[in-house]
Formats: sequence, C-alpha cells, structure tokens
Amino acid sequence: MSRHDGKFTAADEAPVDAAELLCALATQARAERSDRTDAIARYLSGGEGWREALHRLGGAFADDAAPPIGEPRE
Repeated sequence: MSRHDGKFTAADEAPVDAAELLCALATQARAERSDRTDAIARYLSGGEGWREALHRLGGAFADDAAPPIGEPRE
C-alpha cells in the first residue's frame, strides 16, 4: 500500500488486533532505521557502495556540505 492509496480492502476476513498492527508497524520502523544507519555508515566510509548509499539517503544532509572528493562543486 502506498501513501497515495486512500481506500483499501482486506484480502481476508480475519480480524486485525490493534496491538498486532502496532507491533507490525514498529517492526517496519526498526528495519527502516537499521537500513538508514547502514547507508550512513557506507556513505561515511567512502568505500564500496558509498554512491548507492548517498542515493538511498536522498539528500538528507546539509545543502552546503562539500561535494565528494573528485567531484566539482556546483
């Protein structure tokens, strides 16, 4: 489900407990934080995968930050 989907229906008739839903959302949030932490570590290391990590982070750093070594400043 994307954020743009306003209406959705259940695939089954099984009731969903609020605590179960909150647990699933918390698990997803922890996974996203872990992915972001890994991407920051890869980016800061400058090793293999740093460019992919930069794209994954999506500009979450200051606009006036220095460009990566070897790339011209805009």
